[in-house]
Amino acid sequence: MKILSIIAAVFSFCILSAADFSVEVTKITETAAPGKPIEMEVTLACPDGYRPAAWVLTAFRNGVPAEFPAALNLESKFSKSKNPQWSYCNIFTKWFRKSDNSLQKKLVITTTDKWPEGDYKFTVQIIFRKSGAKDKYMSKKILFTLEKPAETEAESPKAEEKAGDAA
Repeated sequence: MKILSIIAAVFSFCILSAADFSVEVTKITETAAPGKPIEMEVTLACPDGYRPAAWVLTAFRNGVPAEFPAALNLESKFSKSKNPQWSYCNIFTKWFRKSDNSLQKKLVITTTDKWPEGDYKFTVQIIFRKSGAKDKYMSKKILFTLEKPAETEAESPKAEEKAGDAA
């Protein structure tokens, strides 16, 4: 019976501990033209004494267009995995100022230059840090699409021809 009590206590602690940390994406740029930034707003939660220290943008090979690794010269940076769906690459890590303990963050992928058009599924990891304790990582999936904006009728070559014919 003692063993069951100990297991239940450990299990309860793990649930309580994980529940104290959270990452919620409250707003994201869902569609953008290649080269434009992707902005997101996140709301974080962590126990007293912890602070958000950094965010990491991670791409899994099956969550990006096939041309993405080569277009950004990342082929060698993707992990080697027997199962390609688990092959990943940390695109970047951005550290927050130590004095910035805000739990509302605006995160920006500042450029998507050279990124191919298509659907993207990345993982955003937040690193929570507390002096004297192990870092805690919480992650959230984000989805967005890069596509060229549709031409309006006024921008189309036929509209220009019509304008030229009218003159």
